[in-house]
Amino acid sequence: MSLPIADLKRKATPGEVDCYRDSFNSKSSESKQKQIDDNKEVCKEWAGTDSYSDKDSFGYGVCCDIFDLCGGMSVSEYCFTIDCN
Repeated sequence: MSLPIADLKRKATPGEVDCYRDSFNSKSSESKQKQIDDNKEVCKEWAGTDSYSDKDSFGYGVCCDIFDLCGGMSVSEYCFTIDCN
């Protein structure tokens, strides 16, 4: 199940990303990969919003820091990586 885009756009509350990271890291490798795969599309959608450049957004914490889908790339490079076509 993917995260709602509205959650990714908003500012993360203190400790929220750390809590999400702890939950994510407690999962098996297969479960982690499924969660990443389930959220690639919504992370791609989020990357096209203004909050992509906001390191305090929940999306940045989840898509970039936890799922490692951004890799410090520009949006066009990011889209190439996850096949935005």
